[in-house]
Amino acid sequence: MHNTALREFARAFLAVEQTTARRHGLGADAQHRIASLLVRNGPVTPQALSSMTGLHKAWVTRSIKAMEASQQVITRPNPDDGRSILVEISPSGRQAVENINACLDRYASALLQGLAPADRAPADRILRRLAAIIQDAAPQQSADLE
Repeated sequence: MHNTALREFARAFLAVEQTTARRHGLGADAQHRIASLLVRNGPVTPQALSSMTGLHKAWVTRSIKAMEASQQVITRPNPDDGRSILVEISPSGRQAVENINACLDRYASALLQGLAPADRAPADRILRRLAAIIQDAAPQQSADLE
């Protein structure tokens, strides 16, 4: 098996994901990742977002400021720590994430429909397994790449 096939697939799908996110008002890849995490996890600190995304906290801070300016997120003082803030998804940010996910789900479904019927279930199983492997290896992989 060629290692490049998976990377090529990931790059191609990521390009579609980024284009879709931009069309729905989440300009940078980091903004889409942050918004998706906020939808799943609720209000969190910028430090937590940095840890969850693996992005440098300065990049997260810039993204939060841009997202706040475009009303995708809301910030408020952290009641547990007066020195920090909590970031939460706004209603328009939540709607953007839902719209993006709906578009990407339709796109993924269309991709699978392009396969022979007998290949769809195995492809789905393989992709789910690869996603689980990536998620399990993410912390170690990040450390290995530094």
